[in-house]
Amino acid sequence: MITTLRIVVLCLLSTPTFGQTLRPNVKSLVDSIIQYDKLDDIYIDYSAITSERYRYRRLNLLTEISSSKELLELTANKSSVIKCVAFQSLCSKDSIDIIPIVTSHLYDTSLVRLKLGCIGLQQMIGDYFLLAFYYYLSTKSSSYFMNNHSRLANIDSLLLYDPKMRLAIKEEKIKRINSDPKYYDRIRDIAINERIPVSVLALAKYKKQKDKEIIKSYLSEEKTQYYAIWAVREFPDTTFYPLLVKLFNKKWRERHYNYAKWRILYQALAQYPNEKTLELFDKTINARNKFKQETLGRYLTIAITKYPNTLFDKYQNKVMIDPFHKDSLVEEANIED
Repeated sequence: MITTLRIVVLCLLSTPTFGQTLRPNVKSLVDSIIQYDKLDDIYIDYSAITSERYRYRRLNLLTEISSSKELLELTANKSSVIKCVAFQSLCSKDSIDIIPIVTSHLYDTSLVRLKLGCIGLQQMIGDYFLLAFYYYLSTKSSSYFMNNHSRLANIDSLLLYDPKMRLAIKEEKIKRINSDPKYYDRIRDIAINERIPVSVLALAKYKKQKDKEIIKSYLSEEKTQYYAIWAVREFPDTTFYPLLVKLFNKKWRERHYNYAKWRILYQALAQYPNEKTLELFDKTINARNKFKQETLGRYLTIAITKYPNTLFDKYQNKVMIDPFHKDSLVEEANIED
């Protein structure tokens, strides 16, 4: 089934575009946008673009002066920015069938440069198209979903079941699967054969003894440790505890901090309220290095607040947190929820 769907998608990708059908004024505008080659905001809201910002006016103008036929051609443009703006414009116009267009870009892993405020980042075009498409779907009535059920289901199926799918949205989809029995076999297959880091978290939520060796293998690899530690928090089997302690001691000796990994490590350790865990927590609040004491103490505070135990009561109010980090403590505590 997946092979058949992939063939359909590849056929869509290889389908010729309309050719040189752009009118001169549209082509000129496209050329001026290409020179910048960056989207200044993620998912630009064309209705909110201010008139004094020339670059935004050009993007807005492309939506206004281009026909749907021209915009469809531009979704195959060499410029990643033009592709994305053209697709979003088509969603806005809502004058043609959008589903074949988004389907034809599911395997587009080329990158578009984005700028959100002062933050610059890159996103795969397939992800950009899907997120714009999901927003488009949020404007639709139930009849649209009924009439297009099978085609929408095909997109979901490709995202989860095709091993060749590389979009970040696939990872988010895996992450949101909360031990649903119908997805167990596929999640286990991904964890074993595709080694997508977040898959170990999804697998751990099933709490199956036969999966312990898979989880342990993720704990041993640097690039998969974050989600593996998170997986242990969800499935705190005694088998994993010595590995957590070993990892704690290894990270303690390192000069550089992986803040996310430390944060989830304290939460995982809090699942094991025993003397050894207390020893590690004591080590934290008694650290001589002030930065280490404050930083890791903050993560200790998050852990014992989320996972209280009478053994942890002695740490309450022992960690001094500066006002800046105190204000963001709740937000940081919710990251792995």
